[in-house]
Amino acid sequence: MQVFRHLVEKINCRLLFATHYHPLTKEFASHPHVSLQYMACAFKSKPESYSKSDRDLVFLYRLASGACPGSYGLQVATMAGIPEHVVEAASHAGQLMKNSTGESFKSSERRSEFSTLHEEWLKTLVNVSRIRDCNFDDDDVYDTLFCLWHELKSSYESCSSKSR
Repeated sequence: MQVFRHLVEKINCRLLFATHYHPLTKEFASHPHVSLQYMACAFKSKPESYSKSDRDLVFLYRLASGACPGSYGLQVATMAGIPEHVVEAASHAGQLMKNSTGESFKSSERRSEFSTLHEEWLKTLVNVSRIRDCNFDDDDVYDTLFCLWHELKSSYESCSSKSR
């Protein structure tokens, strides 16, 4: 995020293209120097099928405003000639990953409420816990960790209660 922020605010980068990095859309949706756009596409039903999942992806070759409403990686893989069994395995793996995601992070709305500040706190907790010679009996270290933990816990509980 910080690299992107630097490119936008300090370098005045005019174009950045990112795939599979959806937190950018949440973080920079209202940034005054960022305009979110994506390549528009549509689905065309195959004449021999009535299944919603059995449709062809059609690129419209124009930019649309906003964040991309979905992920089309499996359709693009099929179009690129990736063997069907590989695409099916990827689809299955994606479903397993989606199903195994913790309940607190399944909803992107709840996830977006966990601000960048909270992510930084979490990184600090993780980094401090990795220090080998860290003296957890030191009052300053203990107080820092306790405060960070308390803030994260409060934020998590707040996000969880809003989604119920």
